[in-house]
Amino acid sequence: TAGYIITSFFQMIMTKRRFSLLKKGTIAIQGVYRGYAQRRVLSVVKIQAYIRMQYKRMIYLKIKPATIMLQCWQRSCAAKDILVVLKKTRELENQKVICTDRETRDRLENEEEDVIMPIKQIINLESEYD
Repeated sequence: TAGYIITSFFQMIMTKRRFSLLKKGTIAIQGVYRGYAQRRVLSVVKIQAYIRMQYKRMIYLKIKPATIMLQCWQRSCAAKDILVVLKKTRELENQKVICTDRETRDRLENEEEDVIMPIKQIINLESEYD
């Protein structure tokens, strides 16, 4: 019976060692496969991100000229408005020189203020966008 106990003890130790070796090998294989799967997923994500970036860039490049055209149109409209106002002020200044009576001069000064206010508003709007 003592031989049987010793033999079963060694068999248990050998079985335990074999099991632990198999367990370590299985864990190593799982780690290698999980790393491979993770790298594969990361590469797919990188490819997807690149494709999304190219798509967004293509849309941006299509929109950019239209945006520049709209900005140009808006700025030209603002410049035309300023030009009209400046022409009016020049006309008012020319009229100021001509008129000599007090009432006409006061009326022209009030009109001048009405003309200058939109210029100040346009200048303020332009400074907000810069």
